[in-house]
This record gives sequence, C-alpha cells and structure tokens, in this order.
Amino acid sequence: MQKHVYMPDLARVVEIREETARSRSLIIAPEKEAIVCEAGQFIELTVFGHGEFPVSVADVFDEGAHRFMVTIQEIGKVTREVSRLRQGSQIGIRGPFGHGFPLEVFKGWDVHIVAGGVGLSAVWLLLKQLMKNREKYGRLNLLHGARTPSDMIYRDELSVMADRANINVALTVDRGESGWAGRVGLVTELLRGDMINPDKSVAVVCGPGVMMKATIVELEKLGVPQDRIYLSLERRMQCGMGACGHCMIGPKRVCLDGPVFPLSEIGNLQESSL
Repeated sequence: MQKHVYMPDLARVVEIREETARSRSLIIAPEKEAIVCEAGQFIELTVFGHGEFPVSVADVFDEGAHRFMVTIQEIGKVTREVSRLRQGSQIGIRGPFGHGFPLEVFKGWDVHIVAGGVGLSAVWLLLKQLMKNREKYGRLNLLHGARTPSDMIYRDELSVMADRANINVALTVDRGESGWAGRVGLVTELLRGDMINPDKSVAVVCGPGVMMKATIVELEKLGVPQDRIYLSLERRMQCGMGACGHCMIGPKRVCLDGPVFPLSEIGNLQESSL
C-alpha cells in the first residue's frame, strides 16, 4: 500500500545541543529510510500530540544522511514543545521538501553568504557543502550577525572555521557583552567593495526581514545583479505544505516554489515580500 503523503515517518532525537536561551539543535536519526537532502531544503517535524512545523535541514551526518540536524527557535506553541524533548524522544519527520541552492550554478564563482540570527541554520548545510568541495568555488565569505554574543548559534564551530585559510569568517553583534572582543555593529557593515567583485560573485542571504532588505540594498550598490542574489525565505513558512497562504509572495508560495529564490524572481512582486 502506498504511503500517505501526510503520514510522518518515525525518528529519534539522538543528541541535543543547546544553542541559545531560545534555540536548540536536534540531531535526528530516522528509524527507517535515511533522508536525501539538498542544502536549503526543509523537513516537516512532528511533535506528537502538539502538531508539526517546517524547519530547514542545517547539517547532515554519516554517508547517506542517517543522522541530520535541525536548529529550532522557540516562536510558537509547537516549537515551545521542542524544549520538552529529550535524548531518545520519538518524533515524526516528513520530507525533505522545497527547492534548495543551485550548487552547480555556484561552481567557479566567489560565494558570499550573509546570515542574521538563526537564519544561519538555513545556510549552514550550504556552507558545509561548499567547504567539502572547496576547490570548485572561488573566494568564500561568511558574514554573520546576531543581536548579542549569547544569541549566536554554532559559536564553537564558527571559531574553528574562522581559523581556516580557505574561508573568510566575519562575525558581528548588535550589542556586545562582557568577554566579547569581536565587532559590534550591523552585519551589512561587513560588506566591503574590496571583498566583492560583482562580475565574479554570487551572494546568499538569510535572516530577519529588515536585515535581508538592508543587505540586498548594499549588494546592489556593490553591483551584484538580482539573478545572482539568492534568498532563503524559510522564516516565512508556517504550514509548509502550501495550504495556509501565510508564505505567499504574489502568486508564489515559499514552501512550494522555494524556499530558495533568486532575487530576480521575487524582487518586483511586492515591497513586503521579505
């Protein structure tokens, strides 16, 4: 009998990483088939008895994706229940769904990733795949901003990554805290003309709407064309199945037509599209 499209597969939480006061990463092991996922795609995660929600796949472990990671920020009643999950908890998963980043298109280009807040999780798998096949791409920049150092996810991995010679990692926070010796300021302030050659560059942007709009303005000032600015709009999704209309941008549904779009596809649809 064919499996119903809305029936989740069973999975287990095998590890939990507390990222910030309101976000945590779950390492998940499907109980049956491993998932096959492109960077930028998402799954539907079911907390039994409470509901389900879409969340980007942030990382994949093992050959064949027998374990993968999602990072979840507490923003509603179902995501609040994630804080009650423990190692060994059974959950449901469906997917992956959506259109991811076109890695084939990125080959040979400089890639500039600009991420704000928990939006970093939606581009983290992309970054890992770029690093894994580093020789296929030009310069690689990761520019990441958070409200405070305590709000920055993946801090340990970012510190290790910053020491590598084949990637430039620049971090900033809106407001510093005791012990923070890094930059304080907006992530858009990290974009510099000497960093980006618009004739050789693609850019990837994900984060809060205000941050994304400001970043797009700066990228366009630097001459990066709209068809080479890619946006992950996973933060707009609610049901993740094209039913609720919450994520619509003009005629497009982010969950079905995205969540990754080149700016040229959506830039003129409506001002509030981000």
